[in-house]
Amino acid sequence: KEKFFFDNPTVCMVFSGGELSIIQYGENQVIGQVRTEHMNPHLISTRISDQDEKIKIKKVAFLLDEQSVRILDLNMNTDSTVAHNARIDW
Repeated sequence: KEKFFFDNPTVCMVFSGGELSIIQYGENQVIGQVRTEHMNPHLISTRISDQDEKIKIKKVAFLLDEQSVRILDLNMNTDSTVAHNARIDW
């Protein structure tokens, strides 16, 4: 069963079976997919640049677990994980 979230002004988020799909408005394809058990759209941060900006930015940050944040660059297909000793209060 899919859950659709339209709260973000630049992307639609679709949760299904522990996987998040990100669809940019105006595009007809998924721009990114990640596995996460935290299915709250308020625990996900996206930065998508406007079409007319010179530098194209497509980044997503989300909780991997209670002490780790993963940051994905969807243009470069790279990721980074930041781990903390304390619980992250997003």
